[in-house]
Amino acid sequence: MSNNKIIEKLNTVSPREISGSRTMNAYNFQLDICAYLILQMLGTEKDFVTFVDYLDDIVILDDATNPTSIVFYQVKSSKDEISISQIISNSWLAYMDTNLSSFKDADVKSIFLTDSTIAFKKKGLKISQDYVFDKYSVVKLKEYLEDEDNCTKADRLLIEKRIKDNLSDGNNYDNLYICRTKFTIADHENQLLAELTNYLQGIDSRLDLAALKSIYEGFIAKLRSLGQETYNPTTIIYDDLKVKKGFAKTDLFDIYQRIKSIMIPVDFNQIYDFATTTLKYTFNKNYLTLKDEYRDFGLYAHKNQASYNLVLDRISKVDVSTCGTSSLFDTIYNALSADPSIVGLEFFEKYYEYIIIVYIYKV
Repeated sequence: MSNNKIIEKLNTVSPREISGSRTMNAYNFQLDICAYLILQMLGTEKDFVTFVDYLDDIVILDDATNPTSIVFYQVKSSKDEISISQIISNSWLAYMDTNLSSFKDADVKSIFLTDSTIAFKKKGLKISQDYVFDKYSVVKLKEYLEDEDNCTKADRLLIEKRIKDNLSDGNNYDNLYICRTKFTIADHENQLLAELTNYLQGIDSRLDLAALKSIYEGFIAKLRSLGQETYNPTTIIYDDLKVKKGFAKTDLFDIYQRIKSIMIPVDFNQIYDFATTTLKYTFNKNYLTLKDEYRDFGLYAHKNQASYNLVLDRISKVDVSTCGTSSLFDTIYNALSADPSIVGLEFFEKYYEYIIIVYIYKV
């Protein structure tokens, strides 16, 4: 049994049933919000883990091994503003309250996140006027209402009473947060791809659009598979939970490395210049023929990823620690030519020059 309070709770708290159906757009929006939050967490040095559709729409631990905080997200998309009365009547507040109560001894937050504004309407709350929350930031509900620029003291007391009356523990009110996201239901995929591109190009500026798109698709596919995974065992085991429902910091890098290993740089001019100038390699065909072959190589590699991955795996095992730049190609080629599992591959026989040069270029 772990001595960490958060892990102990995760091992004992059963996941709630989520009733009702969601549109595909709403579900995709939730996944992209999850991806965006993950991208934000990548800037931290802790090895976080994110759970998808477990206990809440999104749950984030600041550290996968020894978490010190847990954050729950209720994610709702709407073309119209969402009212506090609606949050209460639809049981969204009840879900938030349940999670806060389950983890009350930990550093815990529950955030209602939406792409719409959040309204405090006098009709439902019996306050003197209507108020609208439209800030693009995470704000503690209590602190927002205590600011008299946002709400009068008398109206704040009425709103707080209505909310606390629907909480099992009034102390949970202190850990309720609200947030409006800049993501829109119509364009969230492009917005997320832009965020991911900014992050990945900071790691590797040579990633082209095709590679970035493939990494994005792998990223979302992984989150979707986690969301669709049913996890409600008789005995909850934290390490198993992380595998079945969790996305860790290393998962994105695994996707990035996998895609990077099989992606072919688009610009043949750069590859040609790199081969002839840096590697001092001499081709025995004219430039236009090489350019056509390079295009065919990219198409073949994409359709025959198993063969390409096999060759790349063998190259990665070649010892080039004592090689100079000009001898890299020959060293790798000689090692592959001596490998019976490689020499019989049509892919290697036709495109060995491009396979080796692109590998060295990317490394």
